[in-house]
Amino acid sequence: MRILHADDHPIFRTGLRYVLEDLDEQVDILEAHDIQDSLAILNSLPPVDLIVLDLCMPGMEGLKGYQQVAQTAPSCPVVIVSASEDYIDVHRVREAGAQGYLPKSASRDVLLQGLRAVLSGEDYFPVHLLTPVITPQAIPRLSQRQLDVLQLLSKGLSNKLIAEALNLSETTIKTHVRGILKALDVRTRTQAVMKGQTLKLL
Repeated sequence: MRILHADDHPIFRTGLRYVLEDLDEQVDILEAHDIQDSLAILNSLPPVDLIVLDLCMPGMEGLKGYQQVAQTAPSCPVVIVSASEDYIDVHRVREAGAQGYLPKSASRDVLLQGLRAVLSGEDYFPVHLLTPVITPQAIPRLSQRQLDVLQLLSKGLSNKLIAEALNLSETTIKTHVRGILKALDVRTRTQAVMKGQTLKLL
């Protein structure tokens, strides 16, 4: 079995190596420290059976790095192993087409369970990471105007149309959108709407 493991933290690569070695009697582990290094390995060596990627490392740029790796090795399953346990990240990875997601905080047994499931052809996404835990403290405070903008974002309106609907300038709307993304701790308008629906702000 050949596995490519990419992570920019040498200590974590070393720790996960002991887990990966338990997946088969003979495991050849190829290590990379960023996306470019991963692509170079995939392009120059025989095919691998599993790819394990860190979500945040040089070259990842959101999910652009994952997409490059997936295109280079389209028949190989990819598992994201990340320190992030944010359900938004988990959903992004799942929607992008990865076969699995494992938090770095997971126990050895859970890591092995998830990796073996993916190697057997199944998808593995921990249920508790797909459903957010909502507490009063977890609900961000948005101003009434930001809530108005978020409501119109959920309808797919552009900044220009939102500005016309609220009788505000487009520059002001852009400012509100940036504030909403920051308050909800998301990167895109689509993610803001999804999180707003989950938090029952919409």
